[in-house]
Parts: sequence; structure tokens; C-alpha cells
Amino acid sequence: MVNTAVGIASVVAIIVAVGDLLHHWRSRRIALLAFPGGTPRAWTAIAPFARIIAAALLGWGLTTLVMTGPNGHESRASRARDILRSILSRIDLTHTQMSIVALYNGAKPVVIDTIDPEVVRNVLEDLPLDHAFTPGKTTLYDAIATCNTLATGSAIGPNAVPQPWPPGQAHLIIVSDGDSAPPTDIVRLPSAFAGALVIGVGDASRGLSIDGHLSRQESSTLHQLAGRFGGHYFDGNRRHLPTDLLAELFPTRGEYRRTGLGDLALVAVVIGSAILAFLPALLDLAGAPHPVRPKRNLHHAAS
Repeated sequence: MVNTAVGIASVVAIIVAVGDLLHHWRSRRIALLAFPGGTPRAWTAIAPFARIIAAALLGWGLTTLVMTGPNGHESRASRARDILRSILSRIDLTHTQMSIVALYNGAKPVVIDTIDPEVVRNVLEDLPLDHAFTPGKTTLYDAIATCNTLATGSAIGPNAVPQPWPPGQAHLIIVSDGDSAPPTDIVRLPSAFAGALVIGVGDASRGLSIDGHLSRQESSTLHQLAGRFGGHYFDGNRRHLPTDLLAELFPTRGEYRRTGLGDLALVAVVIGSAILAFLPALLDLAGAPHPVRPKRNLHHAAS
């Protein structure tokens, strides 16, 4: 992605540079008509370089924003992976234990209490979790119950959590389309969880035929789920989770700085656009030297 954006920015810069060379060659032919004395002001020599740099910044920024934004053709699983990668890239993972529970027509713990972020990234990128399930109805509440079991230190099959999680030290992040079978029991979060973040994926207005019914993002269901747990709901189908909202969930991890690639692209677009917008006006107002006005000779008639 980065190489593509840099390549497009380079092509744009070359095109603008060629255009400026042609403009300079043509301007020399009419310099005496355009400028008093035949030359513009000295500072205008930087104008071609400013245009080239601005065009390159604009090309790189727009390309990066287009390529990092959702294209509307991602699968829900791919979009969920992108969202989780974005979250991991912005939070402080020092001394942070992470667990992952995969869900479909059941729930399966994939990672339990790891402090290695590379293990989590490997699960998100390379592990085919869909092969662990047989087709059927999604049971979101089974996954929440499994998370509760991990938090309370109960055994899951041959694996057992060594001890319960400390109260108020965990955060539950749910990424789902909300299309789920209803719960069989009342589901509550144990005291280990300080809050919950529910992120919706999938188009809320257009669905797919899965297991004999139209499956799409059930935003109302996810809203209710977040409200039940006293957490936040965010529609992740259009954009990534805002850093400010993410920082609210992790108040003890320090301040977050917006230094992502998308933020740099926005800065590049603003700077490039500003230069290209204001440079012509500046050249028009202060590009040509002031014409030298001839002095008038006053003749007084003697009487």
C-alpha cells in the first residue's frame, strides 16, 4: 500500500514538473509583456517547487486515504480483522494480557492470557478460524459466556485459567454483525470487566443469504448489547474506531497520539491543498514587481 501511494505521488510530481517546465519556457517568450522589466520577483523562483511538493503530498495523501478506507467489498471476517489490527496498533500492550474467543455456531477460546502481541497478530492474519466450525446459526452469547468463564478462572475443557482476573481490570471487545440466536440464559459480565466495547461489522442495509435467512448487521441488537453491559457501540463498517473513544476504555495506559498513517495522509492532503489553493492568488498579488512610474516635470510659467 505504501509503495503504491509513493509511486502515484512520484508520477504526479513528474507530471507537474513537466507542466512547470513548459510554463516556464512559454513565459520567457512573453516576459516583457507580463512583467515590468521582464522578470518577476525573486521569491517566485520557489513557486514551481512548491507546486511539485504540494501535488505530491496531495497525491500521496488521497491515495493512502482511499487504500486504507473500507471499500465496501470486504467480508465481515476481513473487516473484523482490520478493526482489531487497528486497535492493537494504537493501544499500549506492555504488561497486557490478551485472550481471543472465536465465535460462530458456538465459541472456542483461541488464545488465553498471552502477553505476546505477535501471537494475537498471527491469529488475526493467518489462522483460518472459520474451519473450526460447522455451518449453522451464530451464537454470540455463547462467546460472551465463554469470556465470563475465562474471567472467573473456571476450566474450559483441558485448559484452565490459573486464577480469576482482578476486578475492574479487563475490557471486553466484541466484534460481530449481531445476527445471532437469542440467549438461553441471562448473561451478565463478572466484576473483572470494567467495560465493554461492541463493534458492528457488515452492511446494516444490505444482507447476505446465510443458513436460509437474510444476514446483515443488526445494529439495534448490538446497541442493546452495549447498553446492557454499560459499554459503547460503534459501527465499524465505515471507519475505524476513533482514538479518543479507544483511549476512554484504557485510561491507565497513557495519552494516545494520532500518528497513524491515515492521520499523516490527512495532514498531507490539507497542506497540499492549501498550497495549491493559495499559491496562484499569492502570485497574482505579489508576483510581479511594481511598475516604475516616470517622474513628472512641472513647468511654471513666468509672468
